[in-house]
Amino acid sequence: DEYPAQARSIGADPLFEVANHSYSHYAFTSPCYGLPTVAKGDMRGDVERAFAAFRKAGVRNVVPYFRFPGGCYDDAVRRALAPERVTAVQWDVVSGDAFATNADAVAQQVLDGVRPGSLVVMHCTRSAAPVTERAVGQVVPELRRRGYRFVKVSDLMRG
Repeated sequence: DEYPAQARSIGADPLFEVANHSYSHYAFTSPCYGLPTVAKGDMRGDVERAFAAFRKAGVRNVVPYFRFPGGCYDDAVRRALAPERVTAVQWDVVSGDAFATNADAVAQQVLDGVRPGSLVVMHCTRSAAPVTERAVGQVVPELRRRGYRFVKVSDLMRG
């Protein structure tokens, strides 16, 4: 809703997939890093509201994946979201980029944690992750040097 032109642009780029991360960014279980918690009866609506925002913005490359805010979930929450037909996708490497001030430290944390098939969680908002762009500028060339290649989540899931 807030950045429809950017969402539409990313959603039209074949290098990207747009997945759901909820509309509110509230936690689906508690405690979860101090996030407020979405009411159980509102969980499905929160997920659908995010998909509706994608449609309204004209985002095309939408995939049926869901990343829980904070990565916090349990089996009961997964069952509650089953009618939304989303697949929960989790990461195995935490970049530590949220609110970080040292790009070298973020890059090193990623490089130390990556293994074949890894999913790295990073943030794209400059206000909340001001050094991510610089960290990515270090991580990508180094991982390519190590023989890694970058794929979309759908490609990884198919493999």
